[in-house]
Amino acid sequence: PPFQGLEAPLEFSHLNGNGYGWDGTDLVYPDTHAFVAFRKKGRDPIGIACEGNYRLVVTAFLPEAIVSPDTLLSDQALRDTFVIRVLKFLEPGIPAPGNVSVKDSAVGMVVSWDPVFSSEGIGAYRVYRGGKKPGPFDLLEEVPGSCTVWVDTSVPYDTLLFWTVTAVGLSGEESYYAEAVPGIHLSGSSSVEREKKMVVISPNPFHNSVVFLIAGDGRETKVVIYNILGRKVKTVFSGVLGKGVHRFTWDGTADNGEEVAPGIYFLKIEGRKEGVYKLLMVR
Repeated sequence: PPFQGLEAPLEFSHLNGNGYGWDGTDLVYPDTHAFVAFRKKGRDPIGIACEGNYRLVVTAFLPEAIVSPDTLLSDQALRDTFVIRVLKFLEPGIPAPGNVSVKDSAVGMVVSWDPVFSSEGIGAYRVYRGGKKPGPFDLLEEVPGSCTVWVDTSVPYDTLLFWTVTAVGLSGEESYYAEAVPGIHLSGSSSVEREKKMVVISPNPFHNSVVFLIAGDGRETKVVIYNILGRKVKTVFSGVLGKGVHRFTWDGTADNGEEVAPGIYFLKIEGRKEGVYKLLMVR
């Protein structure tokens, strides 16, 4: 039947939607089930059904529904795209992490963000990097949901880049990108010098686990945790530490697997030029 009734308000984001070939909406049925039709330039309309009197706001298109600026996969792919986006609008999913920041360090860019609280629960965070603020972004790492700090050790020197983070629910649903933030890696004189005798600890203080980034030099090295009395708690690593930056995690347990009490601990790097670093565990 012909369209009749009120026009559906449409807020179209050229940034998120990429500006690909959409030029407005048709009229909709004036009843409890609103049918919204989108005109595709030069082709038949595609639409989706919405329950109730909702204001439809299309914020983005699924990347898999777009092949190029002039080629779309199929009408079904487009329908699926809109259905998913409308469901996310009517029943908001996992929020994106807030307050993403990047800080230059001797071994890379330290990316941090605020934890996300969701009724579904957060299983992981994904860190992305790109050359422009609107994207596209490349996935760098997926970290556990208990982690809110990650160090990008592969960042090129003296180059303006942008970092963003998403949250991933226990069911696998991923949030939208957090607002991307810029940064330039300038610490150190060269990639070789930046890798020499550097240690990064994050976060510190920490709750459940702490990450150590340690630059190796191809020699026998021990990474050991001691308590405030000077007694060994756990050997995190023992062996030849090859050249380059290596990542280690201490999960707050002793060598016997038991959880240690909150308090002050010390990370000791033994082998090459030794170093001792204070750690603070809080529960």
